[in-house]
Amino acid sequence: MDTHGTTQAAARPDWQASTLGTMKRVALWLLAEVGEGHTFTKNQLRDAFPGTSQVDRRMRDLRDYGWVIHTNREDAALDASEQRFVSQGAPVWVDGKAVKVVSDTTVTATQRREIMYRDGNFCRSCGITPGETY
Repeated sequence: MDTHGTTQAAARPDWQASTLGTMKRVALWLLAEVGEGHTFTKNQLRDAFPGTSQVDRRMRDLRDYGWVIHTNREDAALDASEQRFVSQGAPVWVDGKAVKVVSDTTVTATQRREIMYRDGNFCRSCGITPGETY
């Protein structure tokens, strides 16, 4: 409960509100429909946001705000198509709260090129090379 006697969940906007940006809506969808500790698939995410381009990217953008979302790289118990919503970060739907978390694990363009070269120019998540259709 906050100082006004309402719960945090009650203060959250509806994830289907068209006035919100996609990243904010995805954050709210994760909280309302998936729940912390639970798994979801990319297909479930895409089905929740039909006709929305790059919804996967907006979901990944949440990591910059302290949201923890694991794939099978971080959690071996997950299938390649599954992800786990581990924990909420900053409440990005609140004005002024979407402040990126500065990380010392940011990959520079040079490091990215070196990693891609090392991995034979294959994506470690999906196995495609640059320029291939996903």
